Amino acid sequence: MSVMRAVFLTFTGVPGRIQNAYEMWWFGGGEVLEGVLRGWFANGGGPAEVVRLNGVDDLPRALEAMPDADVVCFPGLADLGMTENARLWVDAQRQVVAACESRGSIAVLDSPPGLYPLDVRDWLSYELMSASPNAVLYYPWILAGDQWVPPCGHVAGAWARVTRDEGVMASVGGIELLDVVDVATDVTPGEQLVLHQYGVSVLRALPGWGIRTCGARTLSGEPWLFRVPTVRLLAALAPVVTRLCDTVDRTEPYSMTLAVTNAIVSLSGRPRDAVSVRSEPLEPDGWRVRIDLGEPITAGDPLSLVLEHPAGTWSVTGTEPQQDDQLPDR
Repeated sequence: MSVMRAVFLTFTGVPGRIQNAYEMWWFGGGEVLEGVLRGWFANGGGPAEVVRLNGVDDLPRALEAMPDADVVCFPGLADLGMTENARLWVDAQRQVVAACESRGSIAVLDSPPGLYPLDVRDWLSYELMSASPNAVLYYPWILAGDQWVPPCGHVAGAWARVTRDEGVMASVGGIELLDVVDVATDVTPGEQLVLHQYGVSVLRALPGWGIRTCGARTLSGEPWLFRVPTVRLLAALAPVVTRLCDTVDRTEPYSMTLAVTNAIVSLSGRPRDAVSVRSEPLEPDGWRVRIDLGEPITAGDPLSLVLEHPAGTWSVTGTEPQQDDQLPDR
């Protein structure tokens, strides 16, 4: 069973760990935060961290001390409004995305309220201007009970539900959002196509199917990094490979290769023949590990990762046929 960890950033309420929806009365935080947390728990999320900020200026310090998380949501931005605080909204989201990139988390972003589909496209292109694989943007806002709320908590909770059943490679497209009555805007198929081209994941009310996620895209334009499950696998894999670099005997490159391969198969649930790993000791006490992931894992274009440890550098590129005699086959 895979448990997904979430952090919710807010400007109101009591910080701390919230175990279930019944504890929301103690945390306070206003209607938006309560609606978002209710959506997280209603859709399958477990215990989560609520981090309170005294203002946007506190964000860098709060993110520095942020506990390890798979996803980070920022429902507190709804308290800023957009008329006078449009620049603060964008700057805060950029900081969250940067923190997620450094930690391997994913920022589940919300569009500002009240925007039409093409407004969202323009806002993303000219205001937010992010192309990060560690960020997803969902549109539009949703009606939960009798309250309009940003969709981040409901979406993250639905991710947690499918992750618990299927692991980090679970598809997060086409899943139903529970505890949702309606969407703020009925996106047409043509508008959905346009938004998908810009990396926006759309929520739609489908007759007989409920409110569902249509798309599972990161904001990255790279063909091997715009799929959410692939990015989640890489985030889960990074600390595992780093730990192996610290523990596996450098005189046993085959042991490293086997351990990394087993870790990928275990995390992804995909066949072993979809993975190719090569390991090479680096002087004086490091490793270089190359990982090639095939289509059964990436669900699209194959990709290659190269880790150099202890430098801590990762590079991710599309796989191309090439001669590489720097790394041994075992």
